Amino acid sequence: MTPPNGPVSLDDALAAHTAGDLATAIAGYRYFLATDPNHAETHRLLGLALYQGHALADARDELERAISLAPTSAAAASDLGLVLLAAKLPEDALLHLETAVTLAPGFAEAWVRRGSALLALNRPGDAVTSFETALELTPNDIEAIFNLGCALLALKQWMEARDCFDAVLSLFHDHAAAWNNRGSALLHLNRHTAALDSFDTSLALRPGHIETQVNRATTLAAMNRDSEALAVFARILSTSPEHRNARLNRGRLLLRQGHPEAALDDFSTILKADPDDVDALYNRATTRLSMSLPADALADFDRAAMLAPSAPDIRENQARALVEMARFEQALNAAEIGLVTTPAHPGLLNAAGLAYAGLGRLTEALAAHDAAIAVAPGNLDALHNRGLILDDLGRTEEALDAYAAALDASPNNPDIRTCVALAHLMRGDFTEGWVDFAARHHRSHHAVPERHSNLPVWDG
Repeated sequence: MTPPNGPVSLDDALAAHTAGDLATAIAGYRYFLATDPNHAETHRLLGLALYQGHALADARDELERAISLAPTSAAAASDLGLVLLAAKLPEDALLHLETAVTLAPGFAEAWVRRGSALLALNRPGDAVTSFETALELTPNDIEAIFNLGCALLALKQWMEARDCFDAVLSLFHDHAAAWNNRGSALLHLNRHTAALDSFDTSLALRPGHIETQVNRATTLAAMNRDSEALAVFARILSTSPEHRNARLNRGRLLLRQGHPEAALDDFSTILKADPDDVDALYNRATTRLSMSLPADALADFDRAAMLAPSAPDIRENQARALVEMARFEQALNAAEIGLVTTPAHPGLLNAAGLAYAGLGRLTEALAAHDAAIAVAPGNLDALHNRGLILDDLGRTEEALDAYAAALDASPNNPDIRTCVALAHLMRGDFTEGWVDFAARHHRSHHAVPERHSNLPVWDG
């Protein structure tokens, strides 16, 4: 193929490539290869130009040809890894990028690309090591710093991630993606106003960017600016009705607002597109549990637990659904499975306490709730349930102390105030007892607190 302006030298093709004239560069490389088909470096450069022109299949062919001609070319291995990353083949990409850094340990760009492959494979800890190696070689590499921040976000190291994005912005202030990701880190640090400012700055640089709009709406929801958040979610979903994160976060907001049916619709829409979306399964299950549909909730929790067996929140709520169904042995088993990998998780300890109580093993239930409180002293569920168990054990004064601690955390909680009233009434203190007894009308589920027993459930 002759270049559009006539034959050019390899140097001319390379100059056109550097200037961003891909058509001239590609034609020039092909013209040169017609006379020297075994020139490995030209195959590599052609592959890179084709990648930049989004012709991934042709780019891969050229880079594989380059490697077959020059097996020790770290640049060709690195570029092939880049193309495979773009083709969403991170495992294949990683193989070639490992080759690149083995052949050239000082090749910073290959370390960055290797980190990106590891991040795509959900190995953020290993990705951090790769990005840090790149930064030891080239300390001000913006791509390496940015991607390190992304890996730290995945590891939930919010402050360290924010510091990375701040470093990127100190080098390139108009980096829209860095402003967005900085906002995500600040959101998780509960610095909502600063997060909102970051998202607004990002949108000024990149108007209409959907992920940033979703993050902005999520921040508004965290600030209890619910109507504004719902308006943003509605705008996003009007143009992108299948957008996963918009539906997920809107569903969470709708559930918090007391609209479980609408939340259920959002989570179910996500699961129609991807039945194995763990977050959607978990959120749909918790929604169903709030609607007193424990069997439906359990089906979702079971599926989520199969997909993410070490996730403690899933195991905790799986156990709670089983408690709701009076399947206490299975509930205890679910909690204990979670506690194997996360022994200090207050929710799992509390769920184990509920299961023990349902089995009539009150001393073990009390120990589980005490363990939850030791880990999280202000845990409302554990304090409340500890009071219930002490009541059942006839230790009313201690129960009242436990309820008082729970009321410190949630002063107007009707469930706990009803328990306080009943504890006073049961010991004959009617003056104090009737003060809080009216709270029973505002309880979330039951007129009086449930008591656990090991008696069989009556089925009529």
